[in-house]
Amino acid sequence: MTPVIADMVRVQRLIGCRPKEIRIMRFCDIDRETYEDVWIYTPSTHKTENITNEESPIAIGSRAQTILTPYLMDKADTPEAYLFSPADSVRFQNIEKRRKRKTLNKNGQVQPSHRNRKKKTPKKVPGDHYTKSSYYLGIARACKKAGVPRWHPYQLRKAAAVEARKKGGRDAAQAVMRHKNFKTTETFYAPADFEKAVEFARESG
Repeated sequence: MTPVIADMVRVQRLIGCRPKEIRIMRFCDIDRETYEDVWIYTPSTHKTENITNEESPIAIGSRAQTILTPYLMDKADTPEAYLFSPADSVRFQNIEKRRKRKTLNKNGQVQPSHRNRKKKTPKKVPGDHYTKSSYYLGIARACKKAGVPRWHPYQLRKAAAVEARKKGGRDAAQAVMRHKNFKTTETFYAPADFEKAVEFARESG
């Protein structure tokens, strides 16, 4: 995977959010002050927003915080910008390619074949955040390249539910998945008591 999509996958697996919620994550949506060791992410839009006005907070533990910190630092001056974007992914990849390939000739100049050949006005401009299809395709391409079966981003959410159930029981799973009814959680999709989600994030990282 590209570094940006790989980090999106890692964070989504750790916090158990929906694919859309990782795609639209922003600096301004993350509360880092309420708890000393756990952050709270409140998506600007969520699945049930047309049904209820209740917010749907997500607890972020230490391991996910470590992944997110460089992105938060990068977006500190633009808090309403999306943390993960195709534009950033292209930028990071180009920088890394030049870092690996750049060599100087005897005059101390960059070899012509190693210069930045990025077009000033490209026909297709990378978006400011990943769409449903671009996130899935990024994962699918990586699966094909690695020679493994394709999987869907929602499986990351399901895996987080299974882990929460094993480590913290049904209440933790329901809180992490943020479902009103435990019957829904039983199918491994899960808010009951948000403090349970905070506790699980704290213990699991």
